Amino acid sequence: MTAYEALAQAHDEIKKISYRLEIGDEWNTLREMLSRGFDDCDGHATGCVQRAWDLAPTPKPRLALILGEVREGRHAWVEMVTPEDGALWADPTPGWPSAIEPPSWWTDHRMLYRLVYDGDMRDFPTVEEATEA
Repeated sequence: MTAYEALAQAHDEIKKISYRLEIGDEWNTLREMLSRGFDDCDGHATGCVQRAWDLAPTPKPRLALILGEVREGRHAWVEMVTPEDGALWADPTPGWPSAIEPPSWWTDHRMLYRLVYDGDMRDFPTVEEATEA
């Protein structure tokens, strides 16, 4: 499985989980989202990052939770960077496009923060530690 295929599979799996408006400010784990059966946009993005990481081959791609703005307000989605594919964004929130495309394709998404995932939720940065765009 390639890193792109891992992201595509994770994206498809997570997009099937029900969406609810903002649940809280903490980052939920994939396990918490699956046990609840629903989550908000940052929960979907975090779950997708975790699942893609688990599926991706070694060396792992750079996976990140992106916090940003869309016409409707604040939103979260996923970024993956590999030498083969460059930067790709995916939005696993139900109701949003199912595309996995370069950031330039997502004309209505504006990144504010990038939270890079290293495989361990305990080390996942807070918004204050995120890389500002």
